[in-house]
Amino acid sequence: AAEGVKQHGRPNDLLARLSADAAFAGVDFGDVMNPARFTGLAPRQTRRFIAEHIEPVRRRFSKEIGGEVELKV
Repeated sequence: AAEGVKQHGRPNDLLARLSADAAFAGVDFGDVMNPARFTGLAPRQTRRFIAEHIEPVRRRFSKEIGGEVELKV
């Protein structure tokens, strides 16, 4: 697959090849290739950061949030 992509400009058909191989018959490649499986603790860390750092600032400046803003560059 890599040679076809690099040397001949073909599309990467690695997943199609693996799906067709009997040795990988039990593998759900749709699930295995789901990017959400590779985020680790990032979602939890993001929620915690927002709760601890962003929300206090939003509460403090709640009167100013949502108003009209004019930006000149």
